[in-house]
Amino acid sequence: MVKSFESDESGISGISMRTSANLQQPEQRIVHTKKAGFTLIELLVVVGITAMVMITVSTIFMTFLLSNARTNARRVIQSDGNTAMHQIEFEIRNAKTAKCTSSSVLTLTNNAGDAITIRAIGTPPQLTIDGKVITAKTVLNTLGFTCTGAQVKVSFSLNITDNFDNSLTQEFQTTVQVRNLAL
Repeated sequence: MVKSFESDESGISGISMRTSANLQQPEQRIVHTKKAGFTLIELLVVVGITAMVMITVSTIFMTFLLSNARTNARRVIQSDGNTAMHQIEFEIRNAKTAKCTSSSVLTLTNNAGDAITIRAIGTPPQLTIDGKVITAKTVLNTLGFTCTGAQVKVSFSLNITDNFDNSLTQEFQTTVQVRNLAL
């Protein structure tokens, strides 16, 4: 038996087998070809790895969005509360008289004799000075005034809901001395 290794122009190689007893029979070839493409296991591994990477990336992205929404809500509530507190302090300091008409309503009289009322108005409640809303981006939860002589204790809490329906509440309080108090 004679074995020979042959290759044709297409690059397909094979082994020819000829026996000495029967040289006139047609040659039998065993042909091995290279297959192009991927196996099913390779495809499943790639799909699995891609899915894990996408889940990780989307989780990180959602965490970033939630964190950003909470940070923005904190910034808005802090800004609204500080602005409201500064305006209330200004009105109290420059008032001639201060009277707590109830635990949630403060009536001031300025030097010109005009009455200024600080209270909650509307639904949802908003903090107002003479009917002008001073907490436009947040909702007023609680409001309290305590008048003791020339001092007025102010306390309120604001609430805001971010884009993901997470609620954030912050309390503000201060004690202010009436400077122009009429005795």
